[in-house]
Amino acid sequence: MPTVSVIIPTYNRAQLAREAVESVLAQTYQDFEIIVVDDGSTDDTAEVLAAYSDRIRYIRQDNSGVSAARNHGMRLARGSYIAFLDSDDLFLPNKLAVQVSYFEDHPNVAMTYTAYISVDENLQPLNTHPAREYPGGHKEMLIACTIATPTVMFRRSILDALEPFDEHMHLAEDIDLWVRIATRYAFATIQEPLTYVRIHSGGTPRDPEEILNAYMYLFEKSFKGNRAYSWPYKRRAYARMHYICAADILSRIDPNSTDPNKNQTYYYYFWKAVRYWPFSRTALHAISNRMRERGRRIVSLPRRAANRLLLSREKVLDSLQFGDLDKIAFWMSRHLEWDEVYPILESYGFHPDPDKAKAEFIAKLTAADLEPVAARMAHDFDA
Repeated sequence: MPTVSVIIPTYNRAQLAREAVESVLAQTYQDFEIIVVDDGSTDDTAEVLAAYSDRIRYIRQDNSGVSAARNHGMRLARGSYIAFLDSDDLFLPNKLAVQVSYFEDHPNVAMTYTAYISVDENLQPLNTHPAREYPGGHKEMLIACTIATPTVMFRRSILDALEPFDEHMHLAEDIDLWVRIATRYAFATIQEPLTYVRIHSGGTPRDPEEILNAYMYLFEKSFKGNRAYSWPYKRRAYARMHYICAADILSRIDPNSTDPNKNQTYYYYFWKAVRYWPFSRTALHAISNRMRERGRRIVSLPRRAANRLLLSREKVLDSLQFGDLDKIAFWMSRHLEWDEVYPILESYGFHPDPDKAKAEFIAKLTAADLEPVAARMAHDFDA
């Protein structure tokens, strides 16, 4: 049996798939099998790869998406380790050797991923991307994952306890699997770049709403029935994705443009992010600074609002520390609506009903019993 199963899903990339296969065949570590899953290509992929029939297992399926293709390959895999290679990317010669060696030296580790080099269509290097560490474990990985799929290798044995790629997902399906692995098993980074990840120019940018919906599905799936994710964490996760969508739209807006639709779309995502998590000093200042760079016309209103929200946050927390009911009421009513505040209180043990939470909040405040709550809130808001 081979030690490593390399799974290459492909669709209408005959020549690129050939290059991907060649990069695996050129590995310094040769104890592997290559499984190419053709996801219903209509070009000459089958004919091009027929030249490698003695070195690869070529499987054709009806067009079902990349997740289904990877899962098909995993069902056929015989190796102790699973690695993936998208058909437009390339392994560098030591890729398999380095990762297999790491697994042999670290039997407790179930998954590794490496640094990689992004390249253009002509394989000219663009950037080197370190393998990001996640000291916060799977919770940090969920909202900040930058793992490139071709850099990953994991032990096939973990599939006995985990579902494979979610075939209902067309975006972030890889993050979903990496997070589920990281939730149950040890993972490690290798900082040596071992993969070329090709960046194609001239592609159509994805619709931000499509990206947002995919990540919201990922978050809801991860949060369901999992008490490890606190309410503040969830709100930060939702806010982060809205900030990312806002920043993506902003990067495509001409500072001199007068198109109101683009600006309105940007504002929609920005304000949704603020409503989900108005307490992040770093995020608010980062986005407002980015807007300022784009020009005063885009910048002024959100920047003023960001400052007001930060001021409100500080005033509310200061007032909590001293149990000043009048000041809290003033600052909350001025910049934070009660229906945005009571979910925060619910996560700290207050009643889930808004009216009852408000009464309980006032009662506790009157009894000068909010100092522990204030301390926890301050810690979570600054996280």
